[in-house]
Amino acid sequence: MTVSVRNNVLLASLLFCVALLVAFAIGVGGLYLAKAAGQSLSTLLENQLHRRTMLTLYRLAGLLVYSVGAGLALQRFFRKTASSEMFFFVFFVISLSFEAFRAGPLLLELSSQPSYYGTVLTRMVEFSRFFGVFCLFISGLYATGIDYPKFETVLGIALFVAFALAFSIPVDSSTFLPSLMYRIGGGNQILFVFLALELFSILNFLLAAYLRRAKDYLILALGLTAAIVGEDLLLFVSWTPAAAIGLALLVAGTIVFGNRTHAIYLWS
Repeated sequence: MTVSVRNNVLLASLLFCVALLVAFAIGVGGLYLAKAAGQSLSTLLENQLHRRTMLTLYRLAGLLVYSVGAGLALQRFFRKTASSEMFFFVFFVISLSFEAFRAGPLLLELSSQPSYYGTVLTRMVEFSRFFGVFCLFISGLYATGIDYPKFETVLGIALFVAFALAFSIPVDSSTFLPSLMYRIGGGNQILFVFLALELFSILNFLLAAYLRRAKDYLILALGLTAAIVGEDLLLFVSWTPAAAIGLALLVAGTIVFGNRTHAIYLWS
């Protein structure tokens, strides 16, 4: 895959992320403007949703703005750089935009729509999380020196496996969580898989530092660790300050990873 083709693929994906951000803004904005059964929707929200759910919407807004902003910045910054690591890291950033689908089940619940659509959206969120962590792992593999130029094949496999896993997970449509998703079966086991893949992604960069005898890859591992911890705080920790801490770590980790990758390829 040539650099030009990579840029076009990333740009098309980022345009979809922008569309998701706009749809999220319209959908959530509508919660404050619409009326439901003669009752102001603000009252409806107060009665049916607790504080944690509203905080989840704020988390999602921050995550979506980060995903679009960081994705566009990285795509522009590296548009002339043939960095395998950055190509897949950007797809990890892009995958976070799919968290916008979490607003869908909320809107469906409030409008008394069939839960089937909400289960599909829940699976789409799980798909994006699998795909994102796969991209981090693949980015680390390329850092260790693996040289497989057919990115479209690697990307296709990651998409297929993530889709297959997400749509094989049982979803309990009778339990709507404050995370704005329906409860999934084996949630703890799936979380363990995510954490294990994230750990191996970091280890890949540490291995790259050892194999290449280059401290730059230690800094990449540090940046990646910050980004991963930030993402996990935003997605899986309900403690209120975790959102701000997580977003700060995610941004800082992205900046470190981007700057160090640029430095590596500048002199390569």
